[in-house]
Amino acid sequence: MLGCARARKVLGHGLALALLGALSACGGPEPPRLVAQVGCGIDDDLISSLRVQARGDFPTSGGTQVLLSDGEETMAWGDLPVVGVTVEGLLGQTVEAVGRTARLAEEGDVPVYFARVDGMCPVEDDVGPRIGMAAAVGREGDVVAVGGRDAQGQLAGAVVHLHDQDGDTTRLRGASSITRVGHSVHALGDRRFLVVGGTSEGTAARDDVVLIDLDDEGDPVGAPLPVVLPPEDDPARAYHAAAVGPDGRILLVGGCKRLNDAQECALDDDDDDPSVLGTAVWIEAVGSSLVFRPGPEVVIPRFGATVVFERDGVAFLAGGTDAAGQPVHVVERYRPDSLRFRRYGGEPRGPLDEGLAVVGVTVLEGGLVVLAMADGRIHWITEHTRDEYRPWAGWCEGEAPCFADLSGGLGAGGSEVMRRGLVTLPGERVLADGVLLPVAGVGQDGTDVLDLFVPGPGRPMSTDRRVDTTPVALADGSVLLLGGRDPATGALVEPLALRIRPALDGPDERIPEVDRAALGSWVVHDPERVVLEGETLRLLATESTDPRFPRVRAHARGFRSTSLRFEATVQVNSGEVVPHIVLGHGGVEAVSVSLEPDRIQAHLRDPQERVQDFSCAPFGIRFDDEAKVLRVEVRPSGVLLREGGQVVAQCPVTFDDDDPRPWSVGMGASGTGDMRVYGVRLTRL
Repeated sequence: MLGCARARKVLGHGLALALLGALSACGGPEPPRLVAQVGCGIDDDLISSLRVQARGDFPTSGGTQVLLSDGEETMAWGDLPVVGVTVEGLLGQTVEAVGRTARLAEEGDVPVYFARVDGMCPVEDDVGPRIGMAAAVGREGDVVAVGGRDAQGQLAGAVVHLHDQDGDTTRLRGASSITRVGHSVHALGDRRFLVVGGTSEGTAARDDVVLIDLDDEGDPVGAPLPVVLPPEDDPARAYHAAAVGPDGRILLVGGCKRLNDAQECALDDDDDDPSVLGTAVWIEAVGSSLVFRPGPEVVIPRFGATVVFERDGVAFLAGGTDAAGQPVHVVERYRPDSLRFRRYGGEPRGPLDEGLAVVGVTVLEGGLVVLAMADGRIHWITEHTRDEYRPWAGWCEGEAPCFADLSGGLGAGGSEVMRRGLVTLPGERVLADGVLLPVAGVGQDGTDVLDLFVPGPGRPMSTDRRVDTTPVALADGSVLLLGGRDPATGALVEPLALRIRPALDGPDERIPEVDRAALGSWVVHDPERVVLEGETLRLLATESTDPRFPRVRAHARGFRSTSLRFEATVQVNSGEVVPHIVLGHGGVEAVSVSLEPDRIQAHLRDPQERVQDFSCAPFGIRFDDEAKVLRVEVRPSGVLLREGGQVVAQCPVTFDDDDPRPWSVGMGASGTGDMRVYGVRLTRL
């Protein structure tokens, strides 16, 4: 469909953002309007103009962007694959507020949540404080939160509902109560949700599921449906790890099947019938039925853990407590179609307190696992090694932001465990209970932390600090923080929800400033071997388990594209270093183009870690005499490499046109020695 948008800015608070644009085929019926859902802290004189831009995996061109100080203009983007529209509120040249459509429509109003950049706003509710909820968001923007405990410690039964275009948190009208803790909630289709496992009374995990249908005109909450299956298929488990994979299947991992009187996981006392589980279960919606299948076995049985899927279907399991009641520090990785998880990462480079719990987990592109420890420190794990983020070791000193020490509030399991609500934002910053951490950004350390609970420029609003939140990432790039506790007292906090509007730095919203190696523009996979020196990226190569995929590498933060051009000047200063152009797609899947002295090869690694090697050129590039200017063009049809303006290699690595990969892109170095990268350019094709 040929696309266009009408954009208008009307001056005056309350109306200044009321009509931002329209989306429809040009010349058709009255197009829909973009209507601002204005967040907190936006004053009358905050914004002097608006920049409205169509977003997608394509280069910016005429008709995809308009700048408005008043009046009305039309954007015409033709047949470009537009997936969203962003709105930036400018004061001069400074971006003060941003918003993005969650979904596009062909008629009616299209609300846009529009709020201060990296700002946090309270969400009105009629529910009251809770802790230990489980939540999920559906394709149509509905957020459903279930269970948990209220401020008196009682099981809370009201189902909580919020829509990303409404802005209020309410009790789901006409819905029966669902009282449980240690459960999980998952979206099934557009407006249906599934509640699995947990416990509500007694000492056994629940062996039923509950369906929630928001389109049901009667009671949206169905009756509990018992699931009677063999032990290997049984979803009866509490405090399990759970996530939905890219293929839509739900994976439940670990947990426990017996509980004590406090409704915490009972530790194992029966070797023949263990309480703490080392099994997993797949749940798949097939038509109107649910299909349960055995999932992969884990290395260490655990409960209270976190499982995270990456774009290629690879999953990472971390944190939790083992059958002896000890914190688990081992990270495990699952590859699609495998029968079991495997240990992931090397041994810690330094000593690690065995009793120190992992209280938060998230994963960045390329299998970079980030762990928040109970003492406030942050650890990173890759396929090769694990370590503490050394630049962050002193971030609690002086007036720098600091996490509270949560280690004193941990028990053996259950609702009294205080955790960190960690989530990776679209631009690969990590949000931890309202604190923005650029943990893997090159050249950044603890002084670059942004604490959203502290008022500052662009953050006029403040609220009580909270931990132990349930983060929910929304389709427009904003994040809900549900529930939580005061880290000092453990008391439940109000309001129930906060909404955070991150800066526009997601995969199609911004090209990172790699051209001048701006702080944080690169994500590094070993912060001690990739450093920033002025506007030059320095990579200290070291031996890798598989030299085709170097352990020392960095990629452009947040950028993804199916067709791109990447230019860089590469210089080897010492040693025997082989430069690599590295394309990534999730936790394992990657293409690495190795620029060897006597040949150029491409190596394609699939999510199962199977590798195919392709010859790109029978001759190579020697970097031992002078710097080389490289230009790489990536398309679904393959990879083209130029050096000094001349084509030197064509890599016959073809990708599925029906399912093109949005690649991340960066540089790596194998061998040993010192390599420098500068003069970088990055664009979409």
